[in-house]
Amino acid sequence: MAGTSEQETFAYCDRLDHAPGEVVRLHTSSGSERLRVSLVRPWADGDTERIRHRHRPVASVPVQETSGTAQPIHVGSFGLVDGLDLAADGGLTVVVHAWPTRFASEGSTLLSLGGDQGTVGGTVELTADADGVLTGRVRTGGRVVEVVDEVPLQLRQWVTLALSVDPLAGSLRLHVRPLDRLVPGDRPRTTEASGDLGGLGPLHRLLLAAGGTTTAADGSPRGLHCYDGKLDAPTVLDGARDADALAELATDPRAHAPLAAWDLGSDFATTVFRGTTDGAPDGLLVNAPTRNVTGRWWDATEVDHRLAPGQYAAAHFHSDDLEDCGWTVTHELALPDDLPSGIYAVLVEGSDSVDHVPVVVRPQSPGGVLFLLPTFSYLAYANARLAEEFDYSGDVLTNREVIPSDRDKQIYAHREFGSSLYDHHTDGSGVCYSSHLRPILNMRWDFRSAIQDAPRHFAADLVIPTWLRHLGIEHAVTTDHALHEQGVDALAGHRVLVTGSHPEYWSKRMLDAAQALLDDGGSIVYLGGNGFYWVTSADLDRPHLVEMRRGHQGIRTWQSEPGETVMSQSVEEGGLWRLRGRAPNLLVGIGMAGQGWDDATPGFERTEASHDERAAFLFEGVEGDVIGDFGLVLGGAAGDEIDRADVSLGTPRHALVVATSQPHSAYYLASNENVPAPTPLINGTNNPDVRADVTYFETPAGGAVLSTAAISWTGSLAYDGFDNNVARLTENAVREFLARSTSG
Repeated sequence: MAGTSEQETFAYCDRLDHAPGEVVRLHTSSGSERLRVSLVRPWADGDTERIRHRHRPVASVPVQETSGTAQPIHVGSFGLVDGLDLAADGGLTVVVHAWPTRFASEGSTLLSLGGDQGTVGGTVELTADADGVLTGRVRTGGRVVEVVDEVPLQLRQWVTLALSVDPLAGSLRLHVRPLDRLVPGDRPRTTEASGDLGGLGPLHRLLLAAGGTTTAADGSPRGLHCYDGKLDAPTVLDGARDADALAELATDPRAHAPLAAWDLGSDFATTVFRGTTDGAPDGLLVNAPTRNVTGRWWDATEVDHRLAPGQYAAAHFHSDDLEDCGWTVTHELALPDDLPSGIYAVLVEGSDSVDHVPVVVRPQSPGGVLFLLPTFSYLAYANARLAEEFDYSGDVLTNREVIPSDRDKQIYAHREFGSSLYDHHTDGSGVCYSSHLRPILNMRWDFRSAIQDAPRHFAADLVIPTWLRHLGIEHAVTTDHALHEQGVDALAGHRVLVTGSHPEYWSKRMLDAAQALLDDGGSIVYLGGNGFYWVTSADLDRPHLVEMRRGHQGIRTWQSEPGETVMSQSVEEGGLWRLRGRAPNLLVGIGMAGQGWDDATPGFERTEASHDERAAFLFEGVEGDVIGDFGLVLGGAAGDEIDRADVSLGTPRHALVVATSQPHSAYYLASNENVPAPTPLINGTNNPDVRADVTYFETPAGGAVLSTAAISWTGSLAYDGFDNNVARLTENAVREFLARSTSG
């Protein structure tokens, strides 16, 4: 459990986007005696030195002044079953298959079966200490009987565990049956202890991966002494059973008719795990343990649970999982019915600390330009600790001095706020879920990325709607979440879709909707790099939780375990869209080529194709043959992560590459899916494919696509108050695409 300090104020909202007239529900935690909460509208422009962020109040929403309340966070996932009614006086045996991945220094509980709320009657539990030594324990009426297996459990190896309680004989037996048999001498064994086991009473509650619960501020349960690892097929048998019975269960889960049993291998998109016997109510999974993972009976013949029923009957619990902070709602802000669509923020000001939570107001009516804020990507990077995952030292990825920003320092100081999809859990496994029901400290207008020493993600994307307002172009704003939830309906009536600077994480529903827009004559202006890259999902019943599986290809900080590349929520193969036959080139003409972060990011040079009459409108008023050899992110428009055209991956053959990046340095490395064999030809000095291509093409339905090929493009867009050739070229595209849709 952790809480915010007296000096800090943090907040989150229950949704990222709202319609006008809806109520924004704010969850805050602060030790400040006074909080001032207001709705503001942020924007971002630039001079010749840096991107500047400012905001102004929304006068139609009243300011609220209240006292602050510090609210705790309890991390760790677990399973909970209430409503059991298991008689224990005649004895019972609790069985579970386990695959531990970390032994916590403070110890952890694999399974606990007890009375109401763990306080009435006795408790039967299995725990592991910091060395992996397993203890079976029965607590009754102040008495404790323990049996200890002195042979430590092995990490990442399946073992069947059974704790057999015989009150009549006063015997407690712990059966341990290793299933992988990878360690010499690691054989089935039974350890026994004796004592007074009477008075165990009826058992009403089962906990998986936790030894007890407490209650969050919102009333939801939170686990204590959480376990890291997989659990599979928790089962309760009538009476005390011997090692022979355990051997049968280890090979055939149907060998004995249980009193109660549960299946963790179905309904993966939900928080439910099913009871499979009359005496087993369904259970609740709290804080999003990883589902659709290989279980005890996985035999490596199939990698899709639909083809191997029963082989994916486990869940992977983590002591640092977090789906929902569980803070109560502290403030409600009613949005006016006539509030224009756009990006707003709830500004929370404490006496010594300030937080500001983005809020998107969706359009009331369709038409014209729609800016799509890449909120799936924001969640993918939410509270990312990239300095732990990438080695920024050693003069490999950058020659810049990497200095953490104040928000970076907060992220490292508050690990209880959860991880990004780039981080590892404390047990070393990759994080594949990310939720917005928590403070996301790098989704703030004042976030500066350490390696770029510049705004990135949300802070950079604020430039785009500011630029559209600067031009007087009417536009609306929506989010990835709204596009995923509503599909093509979210784009209905809009003719030009403008993306953010790094729309990396997209779902099938989003891709289908964007393609439908093009098929209907709409247009896309892709203002970034490394877009449409990772297969991503969010269940419509839990839209706050996005999921991805890294697979075994692409630029990644971790890779999926064997057999665990299929998404739990959408039941589709994860990894790269390119490997699913939907490379970004098919939608926007370009796809990921490489990445780098040096201090000499180049601009783009016009190509011969740029003089084609089809592209003449793009260069009206654009001076010079070099575009964007300036910028407020890495010093140029062709930097950070970059994309290029490739007909073999789906770039339309009639597409025009109207500008291509000037030579990159050795700090720009090819994305690994583009390097099929070991080779020294991997960087901007020796590989011509490490480049960015500004690409334009028309669609059969009368629309068009402009793709600008680099994350740092927006940093050049904002340069000198939007008075530059990058801004002019981009403006030409937006105005022309709008004109075509109007005339059509």
